[in-house]
Amino acid sequence: MAELTLADRRSLALHRAVVERLAAEPGLLEIAHRNLARAIAEQRLHADYADQWQRLLALPLPELMVKLVDEAEPMRDLRATTMFAGVLPPRERWKILHETR
Repeated sequence: MAELTLADRRSLALHRAVVERLAAEPGLLEIAHRNLARAIAEQRLHADYADQWQRLLALPLPELMVKLVDEAEPMRDLRATTMFAGVLPPRERWKILHETR
């Protein structure tokens, strides 16, 4: 497996925090569904990524949470187009970004 880049490490750290939030508040998953619907409607997401996100978000929550922090290449790429923007409070997001410099 290729070494994680800075962007990969940051994305992984952010998604680990997202997973913690989802475990505590499963209803936050609705944010990802809304973000995906908006990205598709506004044609801001490549069709392949849209399909992958639709399949991913259809998984049972425990499986989704495991996938979100998978370090394999396919998930690294998919995390770059995350549908979980807005799940983490800005202060928490900035703290994670600062810590993964």
